[in-house]
Amino acid sequence: MKKIIKTSYDLIPPQEMIQFMLKHSFFHKQVTQIPESMIVRKEIDFDVMKKAFNIEIERNDCLRLRFFKEKGKIKQYFLDEYKVDNIPVLEFKDDKERNAVLSVDAQKPVRMLKDETFRIKFFRMADGRCGVYINMHHLVMDNAAVFVFFADLFAIYDSLMNGTDMPKPLGKYEDIIKKELAYVANPANLEKENT
Repeated sequence: MKKIIKTSYDLIPPQEMIQFMLKHSFFHKQVTQIPESMIVRKEIDFDVMKKAFNIEIERNDCLRLRFFKEKGKIKQYFLDEYKVDNIPVLEFKDDKERNAVLSVDAQKPVRMLKDETFRIKFFRMADGRCGVYINMHHLVMDNAAVFVFFADLFAIYDSLMNGTDMPKPLGKYEDIIKKELAYVANPANLEKENT
């Protein structure tokens, strides 16, 4: 069954640069994906964290961004909704084991043209620390956006655990894409930059 895509967009200039580096770099995995972890010194209720992550997907449209090729050109669109049903919970005896296991995932390509823009795992350490690992495709988020993601995710988790108000909503990446594409579509803007 073919997907129905309501609105699609060209890549914006920063995404085009990442695609250029992917094509012309020996270090393509380091260029195209961002594997990061957030570790806390407290127990995490992973059922609640999964609920927090699905709320994050609703709030953070980057997590609903998908890609496809049309006439050899990469295009992007946003899913109206998306939910993750299964998030693995890994148990590690120490940091060395955690680094070894998560490094294997970090080396595995995120298949953005096959509807995979991220992989997420939860983990618990033998010493009681817990964490969230995400391997994000760089076309979806940069390093700064990944840190915003973690801050928002843990704020949502805390709101659910404490029964408090949700954090302030995030801005929409779709609005940024529209703004950047409108800017580069106007030749006067490019002329100003070249003078």
